Amino acid sequence: MAHSRRKNDKREREENVLDPAFPPAVVVLLEGADRALRERHAVHTEPGQSRRSRRACGADKALADLPVSGAEDKARGEVVPESSIIIEYLDRHYPGRTRFIPEEKDRGLETRLRDRFYDLYVHLPMQKAIGDRLRSAGNKDPHGVEEARAQLRKSYAIIDRQMESGGWAMGSDFSLADCAAMPSLYYDYGNRVEPVGEFRNVSAYLERLQARPSFARVLKEAEPYFGLFPTAAE
Repeated sequence: MAHSRRKNDKREREENVLDPAFPPAVVVLLEGADRALRERHAVHTEPGQSRRSRRACGADKALADLPVSGAEDKARGEVVPESSIIIEYLDRHYPGRTRFIPEEKDRGLETRLRDRFYDLYVHLPMQKAIGDRLRSAGNKDPHGVEEARAQLRKSYAIIDRQMESGGWAMGSDFSLADCAAMPSLYYDYGNRVEPVGEFRNVSAYLERLQARPSFARVLKEAEPYFGLFPTAAE
């Protein structure tokens, strides 16, 4: 019984560590919502699948079966799924010092586009490579992993050009796009998947992200789980 419980606890920690939505949502709560809101616990996030996140998907049973992160807003009686939507929800209803979606419409579209770029062309191939490490020896997909790593290199080249002048993903203002960038680039950092070292502007951008107090706090709180990250040798 105890052994089974320990295995379940380990599995839950692994799911939380690898959940791509968790770090951005936490960053927003630490930086986007004001201190009074956080202290009242009006909004809180819940990593992984939950009854609340299932309810947030409404009557669509297909969506309700997806593992999502949910945020419950007790003050407004709302449950909001998925990190990008949580960020925009907080930016709209609980604006703080940092505005994650620019009010100017074209800038807002560009910000959402870059958020999608990091999720689809950096985070997704990163997850492909990491997921393969969890497969048994006879079920690995070396061709798929190499395709994923090739996509990462293409994406790094794009980011490297965008970051030539420094700053953040959208220039001088920190935004939703930076919340999407941090988890995927961080997991790739230090040769975990595909090293970014040859792309100096990407490396410098990641260093700026890690130095930001909200991100630094998230990483500090996640330290106990770093040992669960699957290495290439596994």
